[in-house]
Order: sequence, then structure tokens, then C-alpha cells
Amino acid sequence: MTRRTRWCLCAFFCLAPATAAQDEAPRFAVAGLVLPSAAPAADAALYTALGFEPVRQADAAQLLRLGDLLLVLDGGRPCPRAPAVAPLHFNLRVPDLEQAARTVEQHGGQRLDPTPIAFVLGHAVRVRDASGNFFELVDLAQRPVDAPRLFNLSLHKAGMASLRALFVDQLGFAVFSDDYLPRTLPLHQRGAAPLVLHDDTHADRPVPPATAPGRGAALLLAAKDALAALGACDDLRAEAPVPSVWFGAVLVVRAEGGVELRLASQDAVHQAVPGPGVGGATGG
Repeated sequence: MTRRTRWCLCAFFCLAPATAAQDEAPRFAVAGLVLPSAAPAADAALYTALGFEPVRQADAAQLLRLGDLLLVLDGGRPCPRAPAVAPLHFNLRVPDLEQAARTVEQHGGQRLDPTPIAFVLGHAVRVRDASGNFFELVDLAQRPVDAPRLFNLSLHKAGMASLRALFVDQLGFAVFSDDYLPRTLPLHQRGAAPLVLHDDTHADRPVPPATAPGRGAALLLAAKDALAALGACDDLRAEAPVPSVWFGAVLVVRAEGGVELRLASQDAVHQAVPGPGVGGATGG
């Protein structure tokens, strides 16, 4: 499967109507991303310029949102991480690719593609923020947007079997389709954003490695009772709870291959960011 086909798949998945399978209550739901940040205030200025809404600020952290997705810029002391962190990033639909790429550069970030990458439904440009966090800007030619909008989240790792075991067998996410294996496995949306799993063993254009080894994005998941929901996952073990700035004590899970999860209480997420549907957490 080519990169063009995978992009087409991801677009179809994100735009497909909900099905009955999506109505089932999951153990966990996607609430947001936690990104390491060398300068949270400066990185927040970039994401605000790209359409994110500032929500809360602290001395060493910033909290933003885009729709239901929360974005935590964490400038505090990092907890130890595996030497290799599985690349996790968001893909952002924008009205003007070139203008959005210039915005990234104007805020100290880096444009990785000199010219946009063509795919079936449009074009994309890969970029990094000033702290080295990777994401993609997307323009869907037949579905233009007037303002930035989340496309999906992508998680890359060598080996699909362990990714599927983690998200489907353990965390209870439902598979959208097996038709695109072995490279890609789209999951039904659970919470704030669609999640697409990618096996980089078969990738023709792998995601660039993190600029700082051992530092990467963590996926923030929420459930009504995070500890009880984790207990339903037979093979997952969390480290000692880690205090967070806004979500109370969160559980940290470092799964095989460098996939890092932060598990929070749905109530704590909603208290930190009031508003209907904030964080996209559902069920427990």
C-alpha cells in the first residue's frame, strides 16, 4: 500500500459516519496528547496561531484545546522514558498549507517538506514545533475548511501485532477495518479524535525520529475510573501515579515498543476544562 493509499484510508476513516459499534462504551477514550516542551509559552503561541484555544497556564505547562482534543505542553521535569518512543502525532487540516507552514517557521519550528506531498484527496506538509514535536498539516482539496480542524491521530511503530493487542485487546478500542493490513489499522473513534495505527516496518516514508531521544508524545486517555479500567486490562501495568498539573494523579503506562499512555480520571479532565464533551472522554 502506498502513502497515497494510506492517506486516502485515513481521510475516509475520519469522514465515515458513525456505526453501532462506535456507540459501545469503551474502557478508555482518547482525551488528548501530552507533548514535551522546552518552552511551553513559546510553543503555545505557535499552536494558538494554528487554531488551538488556550485554556490554562502554569509555570512549566500550557493546556490548549482544539475541538474536544486537549493538548498539554509539558515543560516540567520529564519522567524517565524508554530510549525509543513510538512516534505519536496529530494531523491538522488547515485552510492554507503554505500559510500554515510559514506560521510554524515564524514560531521557531521547522518545515520538513520543501513542497507539499500529494495524496489522493489533497496535499500534506510535515513539520516540527520549536521543541521538536512532529505533526502534519493537511489540505483536503475536495473538502476545504475555513478554520483549522483536527484530522486524526497517528501512532507509528514497527510491528502491528503488539499495537493491535494493546489498543484492541487490552484497551477495548474497536477496529474500523482489517482491509488495510499489514501497514495500517484504523480504529473507530473513541473520544476526542480518531486514532490510526501504522506499522513502520512497511512504511515507504517513516515518521522522522524524535529530535531528543527518549522524549516524545504521550497519549492521554480518560475513563470514569481509570484505576478500575486499567484493572480490566490483564497485561497492562502502570507505574506509580504521577502528579499532573491539572488532572490530579495520572497513571503512566509504557507499553512495548515505546508507546506511552497517561491514564486520567474523566471527572478530573472535565474539572480542568469545563464544557460539554471536553476531552472527549466517554464511558469507563
